[in-house]
Amino acid sequence: MAQNQIVNSYRERTPIGFKEVKVYAHGGRIEAYYKPCGMCGGTGRCGICMGQGGIVSAGYGTYIPCASCGQTGRCRLCVQTGGYVLYDSHLYDANGRRIYVSSGSSSYDSGSSSSRSSRSNSHNSGTCSSCGGTGVSPTPNTGGSRSSWVAHYNSSGQDCPYCNRYDSHFHDRCASCNVPRY
Repeated sequence: MAQNQIVNSYRERTPIGFKEVKVYAHGGRIEAYYKPCGMCGGTGRCGICMGQGGIVSAGYGTYIPCASCGQTGRCRLCVQTGGYVLYDSHLYDANGRRIYVSSGSSSYDSGSSSSRSSRSNSHNSGTCSSCGGTGVSPTPNTGGSRSSWVAHYNSSGQDCPYCNRYDSHFHDRCASCNVPRY
């Protein structure tokens, strides 16, 4: 049997979503944590046009195609995962030691110095030191950005995966590693 072959895979509910666990023949495992999508609230419908594929403008009553979903009515962030988005992942070795933690925030993180140092040293591992490899600036923006710079919209009441705020705001693309093409 190959050492990187998956021998067991399962899903468990968590307080805010679920985690997927994959156990490998060499004894290590990966835990991926998912929560409801902040863009659509877990509905799978586009949060901008509410699943309609476009918006009728106020005043003139003209139909404007939705650029966020490409007129499909489906949320572009979670279309593949059915209303959930990955927000954290952990890699464990065969002895159960956590050897990698993704740059996302997690309530499951024990806060140990080893997990904090693996995040803070992300610039040594080849990932972007500005955004931790997410491609999204962790600094919230309340508006005024060019649409090509917007990477994430957080609607009011949703826990933002990049800054943990609950208000309505935007996050721009990371200026170091995710510069938009014009």
